[in-house]
Amino acid sequence: MVDFTKFYKDRFGDRCFISDRSVPASDGRTISNVDHFSTAKRGKLHGKQFTGERDFNIMFAIDISSSQMFGSTVSKIDFALNLAGKLSKIAHEIGDKAGLALFSEDVELYKPACAHLCIPNLEKRKIGLGSDPRGAVKFLQNILRPSSVVFFISDFLYPDRIRNDLMEALKNLSKRHDLICVQLLDRVNLSISPIGKLMLQDSESLDCVLCNFSDGQFSHIYADIDGKWASKLHKDAKKVGLNFVAIENGCSVELAMEKCLDKRLAYV
Repeated sequence: MVDFTKFYKDRFGDRCFISDRSVPASDGRTISNVDHFSTAKRGKLHGKQFTGERDFNIMFAIDISSSQMFGSTVSKIDFALNLAGKLSKIAHEIGDKAGLALFSEDVELYKPACAHLCIPNLEKRKIGLGSDPRGAVKFLQNILRPSSVVFFISDFLYPDRIRNDLMEALKNLSKRHDLICVQLLDRVNLSISPIGKLMLQDSESLDCVLCNFSDGQFSHIYADIDGKWASKLHKDAKKVGLNFVAIENGCSVELAMEKCLDKRLAYV
């Protein structure tokens, strides 16, 4: 079994000590870290005094639009919140702070980074919320402390006009913060069994469509469209230099945590 506390420490190994004052080299004190600026200014050898260690602010930005309620085994929202809860617990054990931002068309809930993050229960929330993460990304740019670590969790199933703007917004966010984009995939998104005719309803627009999953041509068209969409998404992400990690919805949370923390190595 993986020791996730140690695993977390290894992936967040770029901690550094904070120095907020200089002290003169007197009374036989050995100076191991010379403060060159103070030494040159005062004409006497000064050293840096370290008063603490830099901790990380972890922010979980999670898409809670109605489409995220879908899931063949467990809803994407429940899986994402469970993942955030487990990671925030480990962060607390290390001494880091974790925060939460839930968004749909706008930021629905924001909890600043704190020592004990409480994950809300969304079972009774209203449905019919649309998906537009651009406002949430702009909000995070304005509110986060510099050099935070952001886990942006969504299925990224957005229209082209939104996705293009989102990639640019995420690129700007990644310039100031360590950004890990976590894409939740469901097995239904990857392949559909020939189960016959089925009426499907869009959880956001509430539009309905009748699909014949037994039709081989329909399955072929679906797979082709899904493949082109996934290819374009990762191509756009690579173009702007984003770190993407794909996780199958419903897999073990431990596996998802391992993938997310492994992606953090890109910044260490």
